[in-house]
Amino acid sequence: MKAILLMGYGAPESMDDIGAYYASIHHRKSVGRAVVKKAERQFYHHGTGETLGSIAKRQATSIEIALDRCFGMKLPVYSAFRHTAPFADRTVEKMLRDGVTGIYLFTLKPIVTEREALLNEKIVEKELKRLNQAEKVTVHTILPEHIDERWVNILANRAKSAWTWLPEKLQPHAEVIFTAHSVAGKATQRESYDKLLKELASAVADIAGLKQYSTAYRSAGRNRDMWSGPDILEVIREKSEEGCKAVIAADLQSLAENIETAFDIGYDLQELCSELDMKFLRAAQPNDSFDLIIAAAEMIADHFK
Repeated sequence: MKAILLMGYGAPESMDDIGAYYASIHHRKSVGRAVVKKAERQFYHHGTGETLGSIAKRQATSIEIALDRCFGMKLPVYSAFRHTAPFADRTVEKMLRDGVTGIYLFTLKPIVTEREALLNEKIVEKELKRLNQAEKVTVHTILPEHIDERWVNILANRAKSAWTWLPEKLQPHAEVIFTAHSVAGKATQRESYDKLLKELASAVADIAGLKQYSTAYRSAGRNRDMWSGPDILEVIREKSEEGCKAVIAADLQSLAENIETAFDIGYDLQELCSELDMKFLRAAQPNDSFDLIIAAAEMIADHFK
């Protein structure tokens, strides 16, 4: 039996998961109470009981239903994360108990580098070897092009909606900043990723009819020389000096709301823009919207044609 495995970074379902989540990210047994307290303050400040974990669950369930009802494909859809449950070990064990013999990996974001795809495969293959099933179960990766029109249309819809929401008198003095989580690594790896992001931004801007746009990164680590740039905070300051009066931040990689984007391209940018006397908007993230679910199901179905 073939099955889809949605791979993700991490998706806490409860405030009680925060400590273990950050410990896993930093490869530690535990993190200081100050780290947990800061995260708790952010979640309470955000004030929404919705979590990335519950969004991820609905995405998996909805894609499975769409594959069946829209494309006539009986493909069970599972989820696994690197830093929160369900981890790959438990998910792979469940897939084997369910009789899965072909695992097809899919990631719900446009840009998946070759390095990331190989890492995901290795994570699953490691669990199969542990369970002595490596010879019986095959592992594949479904990898649509980063500028696949389905990704582009979804992102363009959100960017265009945010732009339209701006008053017309502000639009000539506004800028859309397409962003993504900064990538750490060698210069060649960062340059390769930057090329993909700029190609995606260009495609989205073209479909949305946006002429005033740029790209920047968010969430870089402390050693900025090892991370992709420019930082979105720096870009906004530069745009202000150039006379820009309004900014729209649109994340092209994080397609589901999470606390990191809520602050990195939400509250933090809102505060900065207020200091600079600029208006600020954030393009909506698709979450488990109908168009994202159908697009994902179609991209998966296309793989089996």
